[in-house]
Amino acid sequence: LKRLEFASARISKDMRIVMINDTHINRTTPVETVRKLVDRVNALDADAIVLVGDIADDKVDAVKPHMKELERLKAKYPPLYTFGNHEFYNGLIPWQFKFKNMGFLIMFNHGVRIPDHNVYIAGIPDTFSGHFYGKNADLEKNFAESGNNRYRILLSHTPTDFGRQNNFNLEISGHTHGGQIFPFHILTLLHNKYLAGLYKMENNAHIYVTRGAGQWGPQMRFLAPSEITVIKLTPSKGNN
Repeated sequence: LKRLEFASARISKDMRIVMINDTHINRTTPVETVRKLVDRVNALDADAIVLVGDIADDKVDAVKPHMKELERLKAKYPPLYTFGNHEFYNGLIPWQFKFKNMGFLIMFNHGVRIPDHNVYIAGIPDTFSGHFYGKNADLEKNFAESGNNRYRILLSHTPTDFGRQNNFNLEISGHTHGGQIFPFHILTLLHNKYLAGLYKMENNAHIYVTRGAGQWGPQMRFLAPSEITVIKLTPSKGNN
């Protein structure tokens, strides 16, 4: 478990968010692995669970038992899901229908208000592959209904640097696996400005890049341990 805490005067009440991404569930993944992951996440008693892409890495029909386990995820609010590049590769429309039927809220350039905490969470299609499918990220549309005084969180599978165009307080991303196997950290960093961990962006925004809960390709990690991320939001005094 990786635990983070962010404080802001915009937040009205403590909130716990659990982030999962990059599990790359496919037909070779043991169903028991998914079951244990779900049990561990549920034990964290989250207000919200966010799944930030590359959760599924196969065709829908090939992983039905796995999705049955994932459907057990429980929190105060329905799980929020934004797609990564591998969901696009394996069938965008079938996966949209599947996760919608599972009760997940799919975040494609829109957001949801969490009124009890004065938080707004929005999500974009993967910036790496979305434009090839006519699904471009639109930050202005994302936060159009957020209001000016809410704490804004962006779910973006690929850790994209929006420069001064960012209109959020915190971006949470994955995709990189933190390099997964050293020395591939170096190659990954060549293609991604942010490899893993917490970074300060322009406009006083932060981005956190998780190494993810699974792996892709070789079923191993070296000097890049997997993680489930727990984000605690707390109120603070001040103007930010």
